Amino acid sequence: MTRHFLSKLLSLTILSALLLGLSACGANTAVMNVDSGSKAAVAEYHKAEAVAEDPAESMEGSSGVSDLSQEYLIKDYRLSLNVKDSQEAFNQAKDLIKKYDGSISRVEQSDSNYKYIYCEAKIPVESAESAANDLKSLGEVDNFSVSTENATNRVVDIKTRLEIKEKQLKKMQELLDQEQSVENVIQINNTIIQLQTEIEAIQKEQKELTKDVEYASFYLDISLNHNEVVDKPHEMITAQSFIKQLGLALQNSFINFVNTCSSVFIWLVAHALELILLVLIIIGVVKLTKKYKAKRKKED
Repeated sequence: MTRHFLSKLLSLTILSALLLGLSACGANTAVMNVDSGSKAAVAEYHKAEAVAEDPAESMEGSSGVSDLSQEYLIKDYRLSLNVKDSQEAFNQAKDLIKKYDGSISRVEQSDSNYKYIYCEAKIPVESAESAANDLKSLGEVDNFSVSTENATNRVVDIKTRLEIKEKQLKKMQELLDQEQSVENVIQINNTIIQLQTEIEAIQKEQKELTKDVEYASFYLDISLNHNEVVDKPHEMITAQSFIKQLGLALQNSFINFVNTCSSVFIWLVAHALELILLVLIIIGVVKLTKKYKAKRKKED
């Protein structure tokens, strides 16, 4: 009977050991599945990060391939004009730029015998050639040039980098929802903030490049025709300059005189009370002095 009891005990021990072993294997398998999921997500993120450093590798098979079938060009037009009336020519240029839905971003103007006006403008690229021809008709063309930059690679590069960063951000957000460790949550959250900052910078770069592609840049120089000044007698120019300077001097003198009178009047009004008291004190002192002198004279 003792032998039979021992055999049953041994069987129960072996069965318990087997059950414990199976439970441990199941737990390890579950842990391995969780760890492998996190590691896979992290590995995919780092792979995308490595591709972002070399966007050319991701162009094959990406949505950016279709962009290669279209050229993205940046056009600059530079035009120098000699005109009889620079201000009138500039006003006409402004009207033409507005006509073609363009906008002026910068204007420089100098006043001299050779009056000079410089401006920079943006005009939709589809209207650039027509606008250039109309601007050339405003005067005598001294210089005209068109430069073209092929920005196709830059457009595709920006689009690819943006897509990669957005995929990275989505993956890290998914990983954040699954993560339980506080330390890992902090690290993932920092990575998300960094990715969002990078995406904003790329989007800004993309917006600026898109504007450069869609709008041609115009650099316009308008100068008063040299003959309009040289053909005038030197003596006449000198006399006109003298009269003009004399008139400006008289005008400035009159303005200074008026300003001085205004300042004095304002000062008198502001200190009227003090001046009245001062006058009353002086009058009182004078009267007392006279009375004192008259009294001394009678005593003598």
